Amino acid sequence: MKYERSDLLQPEKNMGNSVRKHELKTLKDLKDTGFGRPAPRHGLKLLFWFVKDAIGFEEGDAMVVLCDPKEGDYGFHHFGNFEKILPELQKNSEEKYFEVGNLEVDSHSGARDLPDYVRQDYDYTRRGPGHNKDRIIVRLKSRNVVMEIYITEHVAWSNGFDPNCTYLLTPHVVRLIKDPTSLSITLS
Repeated sequence: MKYERSDLLQPEKNMGNSVRKHELKTLKDLKDTGFGRPAPRHGLKLLFWFVKDAIGFEEGDAMVVLCDPKEGDYGFHHFGNFEKILPELQKNSEEKYFEVGNLEVDSHSGARDLPDYVRQDYDYTRRGPGHNKDRIIVRLKSRNVVMEIYITEHVAWSNGFDPNCTYLLTPHVVRLIKDPTSLSITLS
């Protein structure tokens, strides 16, 4: 299905609720999305780094972020959910959305600190619409408790994200990626 740019920037009402239909429960589900592929896209490399190095599990299976998104670590910045692609947060809530994956260091200087393997195709190849489109959005409670992790695609030459390419990762999938013996998909 092909979308016009204007369609992507004006999602249906309550679009965030439809993300539940796009819940990824297995590595096959993740692979079937096409997220981060083909090169020069960086999404799978970004996701691998994020799960391996920036997420931990505490007792009771609570996920925690091991860096400080509020301080801009690794290029993290606030995600306002203006497109309403994610569930709306309650006002005065301790929860906030943060986004990572924009490799443009002029606007997100912390992105310089991402590992070379995440940045390499962006740094050393010609720019085009497939570059720099993959993002991870985390729903944080308090300072570091991860409530949800989403993957999505930025729409080229806009400030929007594609609701049809936005997926919720289950904690099970996060654990599968974190355990290298279960990883059966390649990064490229």
